[in-house]
This record gives sequence, C-alpha cells and structure tokens, in this order.
Amino acid sequence: LAEAVRISADLAALNQDIVRSLSVGLAAADDEGQVLWLNPAGVQILKAHEGPPKNDPLLQELFEFEVTPDPGGISGETELLLEDGRKIDISYRLTPLVDGRGRARGRLLVFQDDTELRQMRQKVERAERLSALGRLSAGLAHELRNPLGSISGSLEIIQEGTSLEEEERHLVDITLREIDRLSDLVTQMLDLARPRPPAPIDVDVVEIIKE
Repeated sequence: LAEAVRISADLAALNQDIVRSLSVGLAAADDEGQVLWLNPAGVQILKAHEGPPKNDPLLQELFEFEVTPDPGGISGETELLLEDGRKIDISYRLTPLVDGRGRARGRLLVFQDDTELRQMRQKVERAERLSALGRLSAGLAHELRNPLGSISGSLEIIQEGTSLEEEERHLVDITLREIDRLSDLVTQMLDLARPRPPAPIDVDVVEIIKE
C-alpha cells in the first residue's frame, strides 16, 4: 500500500511538472463555466493576477463558448483586450473535462497567444502586395512614359518655332512642366514599390504658390 501511495504521489508530481512546463495556456472550469484553475503559461499570456483565477474576466469570456459533447470540443480564434490596453489574438480549443470513468466534470480550455504569428503573416502579405505593386508599376511606367515622351518632344519642336506668341509660348512652358510632373509621379510609383530614405530639398515656397 505504501508503495502504491508513493507511485501515485510521484505520478501526481510528474503531472504537475508537465502542466507547469507547458508553453500554452491551460485552464479548467466546472459545468457552469466557473474557472477553477489556470496554469503559469496561461497566467503569463493573459497577464492575469497570481492566485485563484475564478474572477478573471478574460477567462470567463473564453469559457462562455458553448462546448459540444464531442470529445474533440470546439476550436476557434478570438481577440482579447488585456488590462493594460493591449489586444492579443487567441486561438483556443474548448473540450469537455471528464474523469477516469468518462463522467463530465467540467470544461478544459487550451489556448495560446497568436499575436506575433498574425503580425508575421501580415508582414508577409504586405511584402507580397508590394511585390505585385512593383510589377504593376513597372508595366504602368512603361505605358505612361512612352506617350509622355512623345508629347514632350512634340511640344519642344513647336516651342522652337518662331511663330508662337508670347502667351502661347508661356502655355507650352506650363504644359512641359506638367508633363515633367507626371513623369515624376511615375517615378514615385516605382519608389513606392522600392522604398528608399526620403531626400529633402530646398524649395521656393513663394514661387510654388504663384504657380
């Protein structure tokens, strides 16, 4: 009997060590959803206060989901607002908690913080969008620069003529400057796909306002 008690105690200690070493959150609740226990990883994820977790509002929120009789339970994702104002993305699995005889004793919740994973996924998606934008910008730049070059060249030939009135020559100058502006816009589209450090320049604000 003493040996059996010792083995039982060793197994209980081993079980506690395993649960304490888990990197995911693990919590248990009774049939009414009252939280009874939370492992250290869960405390860290939810930034919960040490001690009885039964009053932790975040855990109560997670245990509000209806669990199915299926041993596989339910899985899902949700967003939680921590006390410090941060939002975290949680993936979870909520399953029935049964004893050795298969009787329902409550609910078991396994959860983890997927915030960093979501941020990494967003960075990858953003990089993919920028890559697609770069390809689109290159094609668009080719399509725009060719006609702009033709228009600019034609206006320069007209400008070289001697039959233009002063007002007409002024209008041609304005048009050529606007064409240059469009060419700069195309360049900026390419820069958007290939970001580089900003390069500030000095400008004449009065002259810009006049124009």
